[in-house]
Amino acid sequence: MARDFTAASSEFLQIGQAVLTGVPITMSAWFNFPDIALSQSPVSIADASAGATSIRLRVRGSDNLVYAVTTDFSANSFSAVTSTTYTPNTWQHGCAVFAATNDRRVYLDGGNKGTNADGVTPTNLDVTAIGRRGGSSPDEYADGLIAEVAVWNIALTDDEVAILAKGYSPLFVHPQNIIAYWPLIRGLNDKVGGFNMTATGTAIAAHPGIIYTVIPQLSSSVVAAGILYRDVVGGFNMTPFNTPSVGTHPRVIYTIGLQPGFTAATAVEEAEIAIMNYNDGFVTISLPYPP
Repeated sequence: MARDFTAASSEFLQIGQAVLTGVPITMSAWFNFPDIALSQSPVSIADASAGATSIRLRVRGSDNLVYAVTTDFSANSFSAVTSTTYTPNTWQHGCAVFAATNDRRVYLDGGNKGTNADGVTPTNLDVTAIGRRGGSSPDEYADGLIAEVAVWNIALTDDEVAILAKGYSPLFVHPQNIIAYWPLIRGLNDKVGGFNMTATGTAIAAHPGIIYTVIPQLSSSVVAAGILYRDVVGGFNMTPFNTPSVGTHPRVIYTIGLQPGFTAATAVEEAEIAIMNYNDGFVTISLPYPP
């Protein structure tokens, strides 16, 4: 489930640690904001002791455009700005890419790209927030819904940002470079780096439609059925000798790749997503369950 923020109550999520302190950085989030008059920051990395210093994804109230903003200690601020405005009361995807100190890019719904090449370097970044710009004088509180926040330590390309905007989980795009990922489905925990958020206010709300990866769970019954030895692509199935036992598997992110006819129930994300049936290569996914 997404998180619902109320700007008038100064609600936000935060951890007293910067998930990254220098470029390259990519940050993305889904947001649904009803009040286009407010400037809001879906995600920011800031200096807790300085009012302005930050790197952030911003939705600006005066022009309803989406910004990738870098501001240093001296309040020098430069932004890449999308070519079109966002729509109130609608789930939309925003992404800010900070490829270098003089290379920032911003996207709305996978396109509408804006760029900026002015040089600026924020320092002493030490706090990460969702739903506001952190700092000694925090502002730009979110008013509405935020979900699926992620931060990478690389600059995503245009095509990769477009994949996210189609509704694919961040885990589909360079998962090895994701530093932090907060789906905000019920909980506030980071699913990758352990940067767990603490909430000031906020409430659980309906989540946008997202396509998630699935990690198959192999059991002894799967081994006994011979499924473990099947080639899921070319049909070159293995024959086991001495029946190897199931061991510990490395952490790998899968899409669905099991043989047709195999039926299982795999719970993912605290039972928010249920993989119900692999039948002729099709999968039924139920999301979300009622809070």
